[in-house]
Amino acid sequence: MSSDIEDRLAKCFQLALPSVPPTAVRSASIDTVPAWDSLGTVILMSLVEEEFSIALSSEASEAFVSFQHVLDLVKRHGNASTTS
Repeated sequence: MSSDIEDRLAKCFQLALPSVPPTAVRSASIDTVPAWDSLGTVILMSLVEEEFSIALSSEASEAFVSFQHVLDLVKRHGNASTTS
């Protein structure tokens, strides 16, 4: 069962990385998605910041290597329950 946070994050991934099938988003990683390049990371970071009303530092880009890592980052920011 997925949480609201996971569902919202999955939508960000789908917008930033449209080549990833919806069924594969939650297992997506920078190693398994050829289209996930530096531009994809920047777009994904921007979408995550907007969706969850958080500000990410440039160092946070290091966490943008998999869906799970980004999910953990969002949860650590504490504002993840805020709806957009």
